[in-house]
Amino acid sequence: MTATYPVGALCSTCYHHRRRNPRTCVKCGNTRIAAGRTSEDGDLCGPCSGRPDLHTTCRQCDYPGDIYANGRCTRCAITDRVTQLPRRTRWHDRPPFLPLADALTQAEKPWSVMSWLRTSAAAGLLDELTTDYTEISHGLLDRLPQSTVTRNVRHHLIMTGVLPERHETFARLELWARATLEALPPHQSRIVSPFAEWHVIKETPAAFATAAIPP
Repeated sequence: MTATYPVGALCSTCYHHRRRNPRTCVKCGNTRIAAGRTSEDGDLCGPCSGRPDLHTTCRQCDYPGDIYANGRCTRCAITDRVTQLPRRTRWHDRPPFLPLADALTQAEKPWSVMSWLRTSAAAGLLDELTTDYTEISHGLLDRLPQSTVTRNVRHHLIMTGVLPERHETFARLELWARATLEALPPHQSRIVSPFAEWHVIKETPAAFATAAIPP
């Protein structure tokens, strides 16, 4: 049990669901946290169910619930998070990152976004990128270690329109070939490089195109 409301004892899941999803009170008509219930199963807000202390609104945007910290809702907290990153860097001062910042602040489930911002290594990498660079490109990400974190960041940047789409499987093949050749001794690289470039990389796009043609 997390809390006791007029509607009854609430587990953590039910408690957060009510706090994050205000409903229209059948008695006063206001949209507030559903704290109680009528005998006909209608939703009652805190004041109408005898608990005025359960009525909370965001001090910044007046959203009637989902208070995250300092009297502000999760969405307002996210806006501060993406516009005031560590090292005093603002995403909104980096025009290339604006589509991503807007997508995060306007997400349908802001609490999920906040969890991602707080715990994800990908969010940490984005912090570094917005601090150290004013422009973003596939080439910049290609120079980073090609880990799950890097791929996650690239995915978010493509999905929000910050980066253009590309054939990621082919691009990863090129990166792998480059790293493999650079690790070889010169006498081996001279032999393997033409094969990798002309018989693997150059023929791969044609193979992809052929595979995409319906039978």
